[in-house]
Amino acid sequence: MKTVSSSTIRAYGDIDMKKKKDKGSVTLEAAIFLSMFLFAYLFFMDLVQVVRAQMILQYTVTETAKELSQYTYLLSKTGVVDQGISTGKRSAEFDNKTTEMIESVQKLGEMIVNFGDVFGQASATQQTVSSYFSDWEALKEGLISKGKTEIRAALQGILIETLCENALRGQIENMSTKDVDTYLRDLGIEGGMSDITFDGTSWFRTDRTLDIIMTYKLRFRLGVLGDQERIFKVRAKTAVW
Repeated sequence: MKTVSSSTIRAYGDIDMKKKKDKGSVTLEAAIFLSMFLFAYLFFMDLVQVVRAQMILQYTVTETAKELSQYTYLLSKTGVVDQGISTGKRSAEFDNKTTEMIESVQKLGEMIVNFGDVFGQASATQQTVSSYFSDWEALKEGLISKGKTEIRAALQGILIETLCENALRGQIENMSTKDVDTYLRDLGIEGGMSDITFDGTSWFRTDRTLDIIMTYKLRFRLGVLGDQERIFKVRAKTAVW
């Protein structure tokens, strides 16, 4: 009968222990890799929501810009565009002069509070205010231009918002049976169209350009970082003739 030495038994035992350690090490590495992969996958899938909203709304403002460009061509033929640009320039000039006058008065107030060069600033402020009110006809024309520009901008804003909503509705109808507001809420824009603003948008205000800026607040989940809320913008700018 063949006997096995104690050294041989220990050798087999060491091999068995090594195999168990290697197996445990592989299992741990696989668990770490799988966890990292899942985190990365969830992070990427959450980003898809952000990109999807951005692409849909970018397409919307681009299509609206194309449609408004066609309208602008017709308005240009009737002289409306040139008249609007001229009024816009007078309004902008009036704004600049008004801002300069107000800032001069504010600076005088700061000089008084901080015991600065009151007399020097008072002289500069007096000249600025006198110049501002010296030509009542120009002042009246500036006020009228300002009023016309603000009214025109408000009406243009309503038109642009309506066209954007129509373009968005056309997209959504091809993808879903949901209405615009419900679809936007599902994207993460909780207030729907009411959560979208067009601040900074201009249409032949002081030059022959159309600049549509759509701003929206998006709520989304970003992997292990949890719920996020960010402000995003999409923009379409083109020359109009």
